[in-house]
Amino acid sequence: MDFYETIGELINSGREDDYWDFKQQYHANRAELIHDIICMANNRSGKDGYIIFGVKDEPKGEICGVENDANRRTQQQIIDLIQSPKLKWAFGVYPPVEVRTMRAGRHEIDVLIIKSSFDVPYYLTENYSYTLEGCSPRIVRANHIYTRVRDTNTPMDRCATPYQVESLWKHRFCLDLMPLEQMRQKLRSREDWKSYEDDDTGDEAYYNKISPEYTIRVREQERPLWNPFYSYAQCNESTGFYMLYLMYHSTVMAKDVQQFLYDPEDSEEVYAKRNFDDVVLYFKSKHDEECFLADLERRPERLDDYLKQEEDPPVYTGNENLNKEYAKMIQVSRALKCF
Repeated sequence: MDFYETIGELINSGREDDYWDFKQQYHANRAELIHDIICMANNRSGKDGYIIFGVKDEPKGEICGVENDANRRTQQQIIDLIQSPKLKWAFGVYPPVEVRTMRAGRHEIDVLIIKSSFDVPYYLTENYSYTLEGCSPRIVRANHIYTRVRDTNTPMDRCATPYQVESLWKHRFCLDLMPLEQMRQKLRSREDWKSYEDDDTGDEAYYNKISPEYTIRVREQERPLWNPFYSYAQCNESTGFYMLYLMYHSTVMAKDVQQFLYDPEDSEEVYAKRNFDDVVLYFKSKHDEECFLADLERRPERLDDYLKQEEDPPVYTGNENLNKEYAKMIQVSRALKCF
């Protein structure tokens, strides 16, 4: 489901919840906007948060639009407000945001997206106040952790409950994730891993210095009779074959993590990785792969256009038939990447 379908479904639901909120118009008071952003950034669903402007609270889901809203803000204006020197963010980290506009009939709707992050909880270390003429000041309080539970934000003059605060800190340290998901987060920080040689098997291995119960074992695999086609997209087709085992204690959780062995500081590896990625398709999920294949079936002529632009690559395997087969596979793979 794409972004616009997702927002359409949230509006049509006629209700608000943990990670989305309707606003008939933009906040006139900047402190109230910052408070809502913090609450949504600290939502406990682990999903991106959406503040949807141009949709009424009552009746919920009725579209009124923001095209005539005097307080309407651009993405840059909101980012400038968040990054203002007047806002003292804990650890100097603030929520990442984006604004997208979509049409709904005769109206325009703005969606303020507060990106999901492991940097929660977000909070300020100094009070931030803003006062509209003729109104009482609104204050986002220092060291107050605000969150959102179902359709209700933590009030400005209160703090989230200890249980709610604890769950946010757990999310920051990935303690609310299953071991495999924790491993995936730990893999993002290569500097947290230390290599060693397993005395029993001779395997190269790694352990996480912060959580040593998480380990990686690198085991050499049997070589095939012929190198695979992607080896010949390189300057040197010589290829090593290894399997990486992601371990939690003695349990194998997953295999084959190519990215972990890649060193982006090594120019030769960067060049080799670029050539490899040039002929290999990556999908974030099975759903993405299925969508790609469906699109390919709908528009096969587009692939033909890309194929015509690809030259026959030189391949020398020592087998004439394999040369032609591998050259075609490289050509098709590059065309698919373009598609």
